[in-house]
Amino acid sequence: MAPTDEGIAVHLQRCAAQLVTRNQLRDRFDLPRAVTHSADFPRRAAAERAADELRTSGYDVTLTRRGVLGASLEAGREDALDDDRAVTFTREVFDVVQRAGGRYDGWSAEVIAEAQA
Repeated sequence: MAPTDEGIAVHLQRCAAQLVTRNQLRDRFDLPRAVTHSADFPRRAAAERAADELRTSGYDVTLTRRGVLGASLEAGREDALDDDRAVTFTREVFDVVQRAGGRYDGWSAEVIAEAQA
């Protein structure tokens, strides 16, 4: 696996598209919710380095063995989506994953519609 199969531009486009869809669903961007990021690493040691760095930024991180040597990473933190926060956390996690030699898969979070708030 290449350290990064897709550049940050692709992930920022996906982030923007997700925010457009969430806006159509009347998501309350101002309300914090659990945001989960995922990534894959060819070596568990690389995933552990990324996990340590993400933990210092307030993420709860889970590593899962993938294959013989690799690992999958899930990093979660409470975040709102307003004020460019989604762009900021996408860049933040992407950069950590890339530095450690992994492949960032993106983020997901619950939609909190106006009627739910």
